[in-house]
Amino acid sequence: MRYKLFGCIAAIFVGLAGASPASGAAPQAPITATAPSGDVGAVARLNGLTLAQAVDFASLQSTVEGIGVSLSNNPAVTSYWIEPANSGMLVVGLRDLTNEGAVIASLPASLQSRVRFVQQRYSELELGIAANEVALSYTKQSVPAYGSVDVRAQSASVTLDNQSASQARIQAHPVTASAGGVPISVSVGDIPQPASTIYAGLAGSGCTSGFSVEHTSGTRGIITAAHCGNSQTISGVSLTFKFEWQYGSADVQWHTASGSTFRNWAYDGLNDGTTPYYRLITGTIPRLSLVMGGTYCKYGITTKYGCGTLSSRVETPSWVNNASATFLAIDNASAAISLPGDSGGPTFSDGNAVGLVSGTSNSGHRLVSMSMDGFAGLGITVATS
Repeated sequence: MRYKLFGCIAAIFVGLAGASPASGAAPQAPITATAPSGDVGAVARLNGLTLAQAVDFASLQSTVEGIGVSLSNNPAVTSYWIEPANSGMLVVGLRDLTNEGAVIASLPASLQSRVRFVQQRYSELELGIAANEVALSYTKQSVPAYGSVDVRAQSASVTLDNQSASQARIQAHPVTASAGGVPISVSVGDIPQPASTIYAGLAGSGCTSGFSVEHTSGTRGIITAAHCGNSQTISGVSLTFKFEWQYGSADVQWHTASGSTFRNWAYDGLNDGTTPYYRLITGTIPRLSLVMGGTYCKYGITTKYGCGTLSSRVETPSWVNNASATFLAIDNASAAISLPGDSGGPTFSDGNAVGLVSGTSNSGHRLVSMSMDGFAGLGITVATS
């Protein structure tokens, strides 16, 4: 139950220099298939075409879409794309140009005079797998990475997120990696963000995001620790502060964001092959149901994923006003389990919410967590669907 937070591959079709036409290619002929009409005006405006040219180009695109699966599954074909609209050609990449004849014969008659071939070293799939492999190597270090492929230019690249890369002390200059013999350009910069999807375990403004919650009004949002700043930004989204409670059993604040989707996910950085890098939160465990001596885990942006042994269910942290003895102490003797920056992050057991990281002691070897008691009477509940 994990999420492949950031190992996405985008195939971006742009120009390739040095392309050569197919042997004996006939002059361009119009395609006779019926063109979809709804977007023809947009095609014309986008590509600077007349309406007649736009209809022809839309027909070409529709015809190629009809054979796309066949071309993609052809072992002789490395990739394919449509040439810029004003030339109206299908371009097919081949590792071995002696396969031109067989590929032409497999095409509909309307395409056989509108195809040319280029020689390529890497297939679209090979470039995609290579970029994905390198991106995942950074994602596993909690550095969001975006893999991108330009199959026409035969290039693959990985961009590391500016903020996370800085946290990981990765220098902001291009480096080169390789996967499966494919060279990968690696750089630090702005990457596409899933700005509309927010969930537990993401980097906030100095703290970690906690569970997605639902207010009694039906409004969804996200929580973090109350002692964190009230101005929070997560995944490039500036959140709207609603309320905070740092009193009694609670150390929590909640936020909303217009247009964002709050998922019942908790990032953990693990990859078990089911849902990579996140777990689904489908339940909660009340404080008095937690087992002393049991193992409970958390995620924080500083110490990442970690687990410890529940030592106490009746802690009273000094930073909470009139704190009640309802906080949890989870200990790990061999490694730091909580440090500054982890505050607000999710505490969980499998797919169950246990509480919210509130603080640390014993040089980071003790995690102090708000328990589920802290939600009583606040009007918000942890989202479990």
